[in-house]
Amino acid sequence: MVDSGVELGNPDFIGTVSNGNSKVYQVFDFQNMVANNNSRQGGHGTCCAGIATALANNPSGVMGQNEGVAGSAANCRLMAIERPFPGSEVGYSDMGRRI
Repeated sequence: MVDSGVELGNPDFIGTVSNGNSKVYQVFDFQNMVANNNSRQGGHGTCCAGIATALANNPSGVMGQNEGVAGSAANCRLMAIERPFPGSEVGYSDMGRRI
């Protein structure tokens, strides 16, 4: 997911896929050139990543209940990339070489 960054503490991304690997594969912020998404530009990337890769029946904040959502590719791992901002052609080409 290349967007404004992903909130990795979101229940959609906590857990493992069917082979036991962690849901989140890799995280990188190309805006600040660091291996995290701690300086996100907003929530858009988290929403988009959830639609794409949310784990099925992820946990909720209410004991004994599941959220019941599933992304369109729920068993895929997530690579959360915060794009360079503003998105320039050079920034995107640099991003592609480093991934």
